[in-house]
Amino acid sequence: VAVEFDVANMTYNNKTYDFSTQSTQPEGGGWGNNGTVFFMCTYAFNRMYSYTASTAYDISTLTYDNKYITISSPYSAPCDVIISADGTKFWGTGRDDVIVGEFVMSTAFDLSTASYNNSSLDMSAQLDGNARTISFGDNGTKLYATGFSASFANSKVVQYNLSTAYDLSTATYSGNSINVPSPP
Repeated sequence: VAVEFDVANMTYNNKTYDFSTQSTQPEGGGWGNNGTVFFMCTYAFNRMYSYTASTAYDISTLTYDNKYITISSPYSAPCDVIISADGTKFWGTGRDDVIVGEFVMSTAFDLSTASYNNSSLDMSAQLDGNARTISFGDNGTKLYATGFSASFANSKVVQYNLSTAYDLSTATYSGNSINVPSPP
């Protein structure tokens, strides 16, 4: 990218990874451990898979770790994930639900040691169809989520404030949202 964060100046770098051995329906993913760990979310089988990159943030150098987790609670059909900096937690959302859930990993960045932490945020009052992406801001004191209505007509971005950083139990809806018009 010639100008930082300017999508108008982006170019395709011809780097790919074929996820089809694990799933033909990848939805999204997240990087951890300074770009050497990648978790891929997949609609198929409600799974999230773990990969290692030999070159940081280079998808073409991924190797499947033979590790995955099946997620059925508090959401299903994983579609996005955020991995904590220390690798002991991740937050995810599912394509068929309007919930963000927190998971813990007893071994840092090891998806096979993950379990649901009984901490979640129900966003159904703000996103009336399903959630698609999540992102933390302001050092974990803000959470942004995107989603759309059941009719796919109304896409929006919503913001939550967290009084304790990264703690979903302290999240409250900020009242801030942006409607995103459907493409013509």
